[in-house]
Amino acid sequence: MKNEDLLLTAFVHKSYAADYAGDFVHNERLEFLGDAILSAIIAKLLYVMYPAHAESDLTLYKIALVRAENLAEVAKDIGLDKVILL
Repeated sequence: MKNEDLLLTAFVHKSYAADYAGDFVHNERLEFLGDAILSAIIAKLLYVMYPAHAESDLTLYKIALVRAENLAEVAKDIGLDKVILL
């Protein structure tokens, strides 16, 4: 897969790909990878920023930060809503 193809795939939602069967590869697998990376980054930040907090507290903070609503707001703030194919 070329970099241009990968970039396009990153912006194609599964629902859009279903409407245009055969023309687009959707981003579900990339989303799986991205979720894991985001979770690891947030976990490290929380671990470093709150050294005295228990794991259970850090887990709750991480869950709150990576909620779909929060990520959707950030995506909109940086303009992803204008380029993602839904």
